[in-house]
Amino acid sequence: MKLPSDSGSAALAGMPLGKYRFRIADLIGHRVLAQQVSGVAVFGQVPFSTLFIDGGSGTYATPTNSFPWVAEWSADAAPAFAVKDNHCLSVHIGFVPGQHNGPGTATLTVVQESRDPVSATVPYDAIGSVDAQLTPGQSWAVNISYETSTAANWEPETYVNGYAVCDSTERTILGYA
Repeated sequence: MKLPSDSGSAALAGMPLGKYRFRIADLIGHRVLAQQVSGVAVFGQVPFSTLFIDGGSGTYATPTNSFPWVAEWSADAAPAFAVKDNHCLSVHIGFVPGQHNGPGTATLTVVQESRDPVSATVPYDAIGSVDAQLTPGQSWAVNISYETSTAANWEPETYVNGYAVCDSTERTILGYA
């Protein structure tokens, strides 16, 4: 039904994260002239400290910065962590590969079902970050790899922190040691 006016507006109070169904109706008195029902998802930043299952926490000190972390890995990790039931639009991951026995670099890569991988490489004891767009409903994971110029067979611990933009605070990130 065509409404008698082509303009108008309304406002709702802010809603917490989640999925909601709203009905928009044009009323005259108690009579409904037109209506539309629609689902709306409310997204916001959710810190990894909320999303991680068994992540741990601490602070790693580089020579020039301190880095608060919520998960760590001590070997090549594929995956370091994975999300099977994704409720997020994007992710920001900060990371530091801790230096132990020589120079080298670490690469953190976000891999997904239907998007290209996104990665960053940083030297040991430096803070790096990765930002990736995600597809809600599809799985994603993080892989970490290392390169070193020493002959020793060792790998640094990698410390991770960050947040995702999600419509839920459900603990969905599975941490692996």
